[in-house]
Order: sequence, then C-alpha cells, then structure tokens
Amino acid sequence: MNLTFRDFPVLHTSRFVLRELKLTDAPLMFRYFSDEEVVRFYGLEPFSSCEQAESLIMQMKNGFQTGNAIRWAIARKEDDILMGTIGFHNWSKLHYRAEIGYEIAKEYWGQGIMTEVLHPVISYGFRQMNLNRIGATVRKENYASRKVLEKLDFLEEGALQEYQYYLGYFYDLLMYGLVKSRYRRREER
Repeated sequence: MNLTFRDFPVLHTSRFVLRELKLTDAPLMFRYFSDEEVVRFYGLEPFSSCEQAESLIMQMKNGFQTGNAIRWAIARKEDDILMGTIGFHNWSKLHYRAEIGYEIAKEYWGQGIMTEVLHPVISYGFRQMNLNRIGATVRKENYASRKVLEKLDFLEEGALQEYQYYLGYFYDLLMYGLVKSRYRRREER
C-alpha cells in the first residue's frame, strides 16, 4: 500500500484542535523546548534559540509532505495557542506500523490533555493510515507517559537497552504497543 497524505487532516476533541504546525508557532515551541524538564524524555537537548524550533517545525512539515510522518499541533480551541505536538513517525507502510510521540508544555501537565488528544490520533492511525500496530518508546522514569499509554490499552512489551542518548548518558527505553485488534475490542466495550 502506498498511502500518502494529501491535505493536512485537522482533528478535534471537545477542548482542542489538532492542526498543522505553522512557523508562527515557533516562539511557543521554543519556550517549552528550552525547558529541560519538558525535553529530558524527548531525547533532545534543551533549545537555545527560536531558530531550532523553526527548524523542528520544518522537519515535521517535511515528514508530512514526503508521506513519512505526521505531527499535529495541539492547540486550544478558544485561542489557537500551541500547547504541544503529537503524531506518528517511523512509519512503515510495508509493515502497517508507526510509532507515536508527543510532548506538551509543563504548565499543561496533569490536566488529562494527552489522554484526550491521543484518542482521535490513534483512531486516525488505525482508520485513515491503515496501521495495524502503533508503538511508543518511553523512558522508564516517565511515569506520566507510561500511565497515559496504559490507560489507552497499550501493552508494555519489553526494554530497548541504551536506546536513547541524552546529555552524555545512554538510557533504556520501554517499548509499548497497541494493535488494531486490541483497539477494536476496546472500542466495542
């Protein structure tokens, strides 16, 4: 199957719109990507300039344009303010799988936002992208992200030893997965 994207899909929840990233989002992205607490599990060093945020936005846009990835901006419906991003990368169309990743600014932690926005993104992956498997890699210490994934029926499948390098150290990542048949059973409940 050679599925690629045409128009950027906009998704909605009751509180948020998931839309295409814009270069005008760069200052807000820079603000939270320069916070070491936000990026410590992401695998990137904290940003030191807004140009790094612009470059990341362009990389994410390029992933969409080439049909290899998709990353949505998470924005509040009432004012379109960027809060974080969510999307798929490492998309293997041949094997019907992709990995999901996300981050959100620290002031929005613990408000159920990621759980809310993951629902339409996962649904999009299985229904529109025709994925059979969605994977996620998470640092063991990232309890909040692990809890969110487990709440959405992802299963912890094992550890990837020294899989991520961050600020001079190697870290093990836990592999989580959700397959379409498990997702469908959950939806039927």
